[in-house]
Amino acid sequence: MRVLSLSYCFPNGAQPSWGVFVAQRLAALSKCVDLEVAAPQACFPLLRPPAGHDEGDGCMGLNVHRPPFYFVPAILKNLDGGLYARSLRKWMESYCRRRRPDLLD
Repeated sequence: MRVLSLSYCFPNGAQPSWGVFVAQRLAALSKCVDLEVAAPQACFPLLRPPAGHDEGDGCMGLNVHRPPFYFVPAILKNLDGGLYARSLRKWMESYCRRRRPDLLD
């Protein structure tokens, strides 16, 4: 079974201890299923342009993709959910066409 787990709260280079509990849970699950992780990275283009992070990197032996998602810092927080969904839509469509996961977590 192929599983794609989507988690904003996941360790990264700037915050290596953030979301460790999620990484540990997914590392345990990966022993039973073919698992990849999408850990979107916040991006505000006026301060920091998005990095191309579609290639998988490793964390606890997991294949982790880090697509950018856009947000407006400190204000307009009611837009965050819509911006998150809109930012990840193309990446998710492309990933699902290539890998055809059986389950989205």
